[in-house]
Amino acid sequence: MHECRTWLEHYQRLAEPQRHIWLQQHPPCLQCIAELKHQSDQHLRVNGQLADWFSQAAIEAALASSDPEIQALADWARGNWAIYHDHQQVFGFYEQALSFYRKQTDNLSIARLLGNLVGAYADRGDFKAAEAAYAEAKQRYQGFDLSYQLVLEQNYGIVLSRHRHYPAALACFSQAIVMAHQLSLEDRVLENSVNQALIFFYQGQFRQSEAGLLNSYRLAQALDHGLTIARIAMNLAEVYANLGQPALAIDYFKQARLGFQHQHAHMEQGSVWLREGQLFERLGSFGAAIQVYQAAINHFEQHAMQPQVAEAYARLAIVFRATQAFDQANQALLQAQQRWQALDHQSWLLTIRLEQIALALAQKAYQLAETELAQLQLPDPTYQYHIIGAYKALAAEQRFEATQQLAAFQQATEHYQQLLAYAQQEQHQWLARDSYAGLGRLAYELDPIQALTAFDQALTHEKAIRQALSVEELKASFHAQAYAVYHLPIAICRQLRRWADLLNYVWHYKGSALAEIIHAKSQLQINPLELQQLNQLRQLLASRRWEYGQRSGFDPEFAAEILSLEQQIQTLRRERNNQAFSQPSFGTLPMVFQQHQASCLIEFYTDQHFLYALRIEQNGSIQHYRLVDLNQLKILLIDLQLSFRNVLTLTPTQLQQQLTMWQQESLALLGECFDCLIRPLGSFKLHSQILISPCDPLYLVPFAALWDGQAYFGTNVKISLTICAGICQPTKPPEYSDSQLALLIGASAEGKLEQIEAEISAIQAILPKHQALFDHPDDYQCLSQLETSPRYLHIAAHSILRFDAPIFSAIQLKGGVFAVEQCYELPLNASELVVLSGCTTATGLDTGGSLLAFQSAFFVAGVGHVISSLWETHDQATMLWMQSFYQGLTQGLDVPQAIQTSQAWLRQHPLYNHPAFWAVFSHSRI
Repeated sequence: MHECRTWLEHYQRLAEPQRHIWLQQHPPCLQCIAELKHQSDQHLRVNGQLADWFSQAAIEAALASSDPEIQALADWARGNWAIYHDHQQVFGFYEQALSFYRKQTDNLSIARLLGNLVGAYADRGDFKAAEAAYAEAKQRYQGFDLSYQLVLEQNYGIVLSRHRHYPAALACFSQAIVMAHQLSLEDRVLENSVNQALIFFYQGQFRQSEAGLLNSYRLAQALDHGLTIARIAMNLAEVYANLGQPALAIDYFKQARLGFQHQHAHMEQGSVWLREGQLFERLGSFGAAIQVYQAAINHFEQHAMQPQVAEAYARLAIVFRATQAFDQANQALLQAQQRWQALDHQSWLLTIRLEQIALALAQKAYQLAETELAQLQLPDPTYQYHIIGAYKALAAEQRFEATQQLAAFQQATEHYQQLLAYAQQEQHQWLARDSYAGLGRLAYELDPIQALTAFDQALTHEKAIRQALSVEELKASFHAQAYAVYHLPIAICRQLRRWADLLNYVWHYKGSALAEIIHAKSQLQINPLELQQLNQLRQLLASRRWEYGQRSGFDPEFAAEILSLEQQIQTLRRERNNQAFSQPSFGTLPMVFQQHQASCLIEFYTDQHFLYALRIEQNGSIQHYRLVDLNQLKILLIDLQLSFRNVLTLTPTQLQQQLTMWQQESLALLGECFDCLIRPLGSFKLHSQILISPCDPLYLVPFAALWDGQAYFGTNVKISLTICAGICQPTKPPEYSDSQLALLIGASAEGKLEQIEAEISAIQAILPKHQALFDHPDDYQCLSQLETSPRYLHIAAHSILRFDAPIFSAIQLKGGVFAVEQCYELPLNASELVVLSGCTTATGLDTGGSLLAFQSAFFVAGVGHVISSLWETHDQATMLWMQSFYQGLTQGLDVPQAIQTSQAWLRQHPLYNHPAFWAVFSHSRI
């Protein structure tokens, strides 16, 4: 034994190049390899890197020996490591070792190896091999120590759970726990307790699963089992994702990912992606879900884990179904089906049938869905109870919708009530929301008041889930789905003529997500190290995007690097989510009118077919209007945009020659818009302040330029826009000093925007105390590291719009690209105004809760007013407009008055009196 210890100590001290020569002179004995295996096994759950070293050392050392038993033991050691880290290697190592021990008729070693292979075969999806290995191992274990049988029962429980024979699997794990207690093996108690908790999860007993996992989590921490801690964290994340507690889920996903990285358990990364994707699905962040599922597919393919590849394809099909990409959903489902059929796994194929039912329901094929549901053969009565119950409820609801049969109504109601009882028992937020919404839809025509009560309950659960999210893009994607719950309560209030209630629903639909982010900002706790890492990535992305913008043509490698950086930033942002439970209240109408100093509020909203408006007066009176067919309106707005775009492309000479013709065309279109949007609402007092809350597709409408046949709407009234009038923030006393009057940043995009220098110079001449940066290499650093609030922040630069990822829409500065996602964190609590004079800086307001737009980001940062452009700007006209606007501010005008003055002044210009020039900027406030 002493010689063995000396050999090991010397071997460990050698550098890698020296080992081969030394091993030829000092081949290992069997005890040496046994000690290396023991060390590797000891570290499997505690330190994956050390386990890797010891098992790899056993293989390397065994090559220097001609003893087949030494080679078999080394293979066994490496196989044990591979079970946790590389499924491709497991079977080769185990089968080589097994071959030797079979020749030696060593029943104990054969049984132990077979017991390990049971779990490995189950993970690979080869259940016939797993069953055969279990039967042979059980027979060979007869007469041997209880501890060996414990491992076998544990692995067989895994086989049964993969087959979805949950009661039998639970019995196996329970028996293994009893045996582990008898043998005082805490690590085995831990592993089987985790397995038991997962069975509760699979059976839909989420709270019981949570309790078991939390207990196991504490035990794993006490035992310092790093790998097990990471796995439990991943499972807890999945539990919380299902229960509708996304913030907790994100926290545990982060712990799992970091734990697996620390343990060098790279194989597990795919499992995290698979579970994260399910959370993104539920939150409506479908792009993120597709990304992680595709990453999981690639990862599992590399490790030859075909069952997991199939599962990722099945999840991908769900995302495509949710986005109504039914052909793609069927293709992804076919990929999953082919793999599971090759493994002859009927239980997994049941997942395919369930998703085919879901696809049928998504396409309103309730008869097909009900037929398939009736023919389902379940492995267990509790199998996917809540999912199958939801499908039955939805199918019966669709049958009632199609046939109006009372039996279908009663059946659907019964199913939803059963689901609701289960959801309340398990505190399952998603299912409770969906069940209440289903009951509301059923009662919609029969009992509108009862339907409203059900919808209010659904919205309570919707709110609870959303409030747990403090990351703008996750809250936005989740809130984008809210229309499915809000539209019927709004329709009921319209039917009952309950205008105040309708306004309240519209306010919450439009503004609750943004209100929560604004309210939660002060509660967010920022980890300095995480922020430093995030800012480093942001700076790198900013420089790469700027460099990419200078290139001609598409560079796939550069584009891939930018996409990778964006994904890293999004991951870090999601991980910073810290359960900022915020409950902001909406203002009353008197508060709204007082804060905005408005005499009238126009609140627009839509259903699936029409645009509507509420006109609210200072005295609280509310009038409701159905205005225009949405398709008709969208065509009109496209024609208007095209007309304006044509004007902006004209040369000065062409303008002089053709201006009258283009004026006439635009006035006709602006007159149609006025007739659709404003004329039905009645007249307005001269010089009154009108507050307009638009909705999609009105965010880029130039309300000031709408033509009533004699004058532009903005000549007679002052107009301000708001994302949601109900978001009332307390008035802030100004905190800026004279030295902080203005920060002016201009970037000419390498000279392409020739008039920006003139624009900045003109504003400098008007504002005496300012800091001005024009084409300055430090402009990005100045903005990203801003410490004090200027009264005015003016940015004149090219804007880069990202319709695929609005959070990364950006302003192209000289020193880098500054994205929307960075604007939320700017210290602008004392700033009065931000002006964005680049092209089309008002886009993004049609995102969920309007969260991913420049305006919203600056409002979150603390600004009171934002001026942005509705379409492409004209350099010279913009310079003149801004010059007049800032002159108005210095003369004591408020922002709406200064805008009105600038528009009127530019209308007198011989070249720029077309609304494409003077109406390009709109004013938003909150």
